Amino acid sequence: MKWYLNENSKEYYRELLDVIRVFLPDFNWSESAEDAEIVYLEVLDENTEKLHISHDVLEVEQKGREIIQEKRRARAKVLYNYLKKRLNHEGSSWGTLTGMRPNKLVHFRMDKGASAQEVKAWLMDEFVCSEEKAELLVGIAARQRKFFESREEAVKSAGLYVDIPFCPTRCSYCTFPSFNLPKPKKMAEYLANLKREITAVTQASHEMGQKIKEIYIGGGTPTTLNEVELDDLLQHLRECAGDDLLEFTVEAGRPDTINKEKLEIMKKWGVSRISINPQSMCEETLKRIGRLHTVEDIRRKFYLARKVGFNNINMDLIIGLPGETTEDFAYTLAEIAKLKPENVTIHSLALKRSSRLKEEEGYENESLIINQMAQLAAEWVKKEGYAPYYLYRQKHMVNNLENVGYALKGYESIYNILMMEERQSIYGLGVGSSSKYVCSDGWCLDGDFNPRDLILYNERIEEIIQRKVDKIHAIS
Repeated sequence: MKWYLNENSKEYYRELLDVIRVFLPDFNWSESAEDAEIVYLEVLDENTEKLHISHDVLEVEQKGREIIQEKRRARAKVLYNYLKKRLNHEGSSWGTLTGMRPNKLVHFRMDKGASAQEVKAWLMDEFVCSEEKAELLVGIAARQRKFFESREEAVKSAGLYVDIPFCPTRCSYCTFPSFNLPKPKKMAEYLANLKREITAVTQASHEMGQKIKEIYIGGGTPTTLNEVELDDLLQHLRECAGDDLLEFTVEAGRPDTINKEKLEIMKKWGVSRISINPQSMCEETLKRIGRLHTVEDIRRKFYLARKVGFNNINMDLIIGLPGETTEDFAYTLAEIAKLKPENVTIHSLALKRSSRLKEEEGYENESLIINQMAQLAAEWVKKEGYAPYYLYRQKHMVNNLENVGYALKGYESIYNILMMEERQSIYGLGVGSSSKYVCSDGWCLDGDFNPRDLILYNERIEEIIQRKVDKIHAIS
């Protein structure tokens, strides 16, 4: 399909593209009108628009729609239904819901007094969302809302995200900013600057009367730090955060970076939740995606964490890894059931351009197998007693699926909920991290991003710190 977006409609480039890619994931607008179908939007008045696609003219009813988001949804629905018919395509169970945080829409409706049934009906009508996905979103929202504070209370609390951007190897699907372990001098420089940022940000937060309630250390793989470095960083965080901490998570993701001493260090400084992430329990898959550990390593380190005293462990799994069959995924689920972690996060593979899997290995998936895996996962979590408590989506996900965090009752991650639904300020510290500053006026947000490059981060640390401190002091 070769479509050219007319010059007078370029402002609709992204919103129309997002819908088209539901059906044609690799679609891009043609740079030339030659031999292409011309697409443009004709605005007749505030109530009526016409979307022209070559000789087809689609009526877009805008009556009663005043804000830009509502108008975009109307266009998306019309284009979605047109493509579904034209391409003889079943579409996506998410319909026109293409954003990263669909549950935010649910919460905004519930904030205004809408019932669960009203929101479910709205999702199905406004976004052509399936009943299954609408029920999933509404159910997750119901579990999340008990963790929300009022706007007035939320500005007086914050969470910290600390980035350790180093990994022993780079997985073939990874697009996060991560690096091989640097030489000791470079590592010391990074950790010194990270600690300076932690000190300044927590001090500014406390000056504004904020309580630091969650810490999440991610990456990369935080446990690539050696024992001395990990001990020093965790001590510094605990001392800077204060006494209001409710949850302290460390992604110990790669089993080949975990040992008893590191686990004991984490326990000593009050880490309450860790991740040990297999992605798959199939030996061949681990080799294929670039992991250095074995399946037996996963089991041994999990039981070691239990022995040290960790009673809240998350494990990440991925649907759609290269070469995996439905039987492979079923085996992984059966093996995880034996371990019984408190949290299981089921990701759908996202094929981004910067990943080795997309650029070098020419990954292709079979839609039927992916759907079978997703169905297996849905049945498995229910059988094992896990309930979904947060969800997010990414571009280029296989079969237009989603990432869902599941937990046994009482083991939901507060950080994951508040970060994903943007109901609390989260201060991102370290390379490649992002911050969101929540104010008390209508959940408005201000964003801030640290450099994704290690050298730039170290060079600009003074500027990075000052910018964050100024934004924290401006929160009202």
